[in-house]
Amino acid sequence: MNSNTEDELLRKLSEDMRKLDTVFDETVPSDAAFMRLIAETNMRRKRRERRESLLFVILSFILVAACLAGLGYIPVLYVALQTLIPAAALVVAAAARIRQRREDAEH
Repeated sequence: MNSNTEDELLRKLSEDMRKLDTVFDETVPSDAAFMRLIAETNMRRKRRERRESLLFVILSFILVAACLAGLGYIPVLYVALQTLIPAAALVVAAAARIRQRREDAEH
């Protein structure tokens, strides 16, 4: 019984392979065609690698420039915070005092 199923499976596989052979072209390209295909593939790969390398270098320069620019602005930011925080505290204190005076005047 097992032999029959194997034979049937082998027959079906052989028939399907024949169908595939009729659908797909079995011609083998010449050596020149293969060499041309390899050369084109290598050219595309080199072009893609060159483009990726160029993008990497450009992005690296942009990131380094952004970091250096940020480092240049850190002292400015520090000084701005040193002046803005006390100024904001004075404004809040003045507003609280004005509010307290109004409440005292109402009572």
